[in-house]
Amino acid sequence: MALFYRGTLIFLLMTSLILAEAGKILVVPQDGSHWLSMRPVVEKLQQKGHEVVVVVPSTSLYMKSKEPQNYTVKIYPIPYTDEYLDEMLKTFVNAHFIEQSVLNVVLTSYQSVIEISSVFFTNCKSLLQNEELMQYLKERKFDVVFTDPILMCGPLVAEYLSVPSIYFLRGFPVEWILLLPSVQALLPMSPGYSWIIQTA
Repeated sequence: MALFYRGTLIFLLMTSLILAEAGKILVVPQDGSHWLSMRPVVEKLQQKGHEVVVVVPSTSLYMKSKEPQNYTVKIYPIPYTDEYLDEMLKTFVNAHFIEQSVLNVVLTSYQSVIEISSVFFTNCKSLLQNEELMQYLKERKFDVVFTDPILMCGPLVAEYLSVPSIYFLRGFPVEWILLLPSVQALLPMSPGYSWIIQTA
């Protein structure tokens, strides 16, 4: 009798592997080190047979469309140059490594975050307003959007396409991720639910 159950289990496992389908995955990455962490996962998804499309701004730090890749890259134009982005990044990095008063550190950090956020906002706005690309993405009927939730662009694209999203954010404690508005909007909340943040 045990042999019958074992044989049935092996048969079910084998048929489930044969019947497994690859999915259509849209990747809306975040530039910088976020993309460097996400890229190996995207490459592995493609190797496993998934159809992967990555949307990339025409100007970026690390998301270069000329790199060899196994996935489809769709580029959308943005209104600034590589030189502008490089200069802004240098300014951002240098502002954090010069010796200055605490007040200046706070002001410089705030100004840098505002400038970088403006660039990311412009990227997202350019993607969402690119009617041709958004129509292409809608017609592809993706199964899921694979994105970094640190900014709202990926979740917005997923909402527009009416598909679920999978968040990839490496190096942050789970509690921080749960505080992101894009993540909180998806979590079920009841009046009796309270957040528990672990500090240790």
